[in-house]
Amino acid sequence: MFDKSDVQAICAHMNDDHSDAVLLYVKAFAPQVAGRVSQATMVNLDEAGIDLVCRRDQRDTNHRILFRETGLADKLSSVAGARGMLVAMAKLARKKLAE
Repeated sequence: MFDKSDVQAICAHMNDDHSDAVLLYVKAFAPQVAGRVSQATMVNLDEAGIDLVCRRDQRDTNHRILFRETGLADKLSSVAGARGMLVAMAKLARKKLAE
């Protein structure tokens, strides 16, 4: 289990500095909900994936993206690996959406 304060810091950093990447995650890896999503906020991260709140049609819905669904890895072994995973997810999301 990851330290709660580390997870909160990662989520805050992603939401404050990389909100565009968080929205890309939804568009690339959760196409079933991405259609009219105007904003996404990362609310949790654990060994298996990320939890997001997605704003769609003026309503918030929760969505989870599992790392294994991205094809990059099944799990994170440590919170230290989160940065690399999130960067890789953003790069892959941009590539998928450009196709």
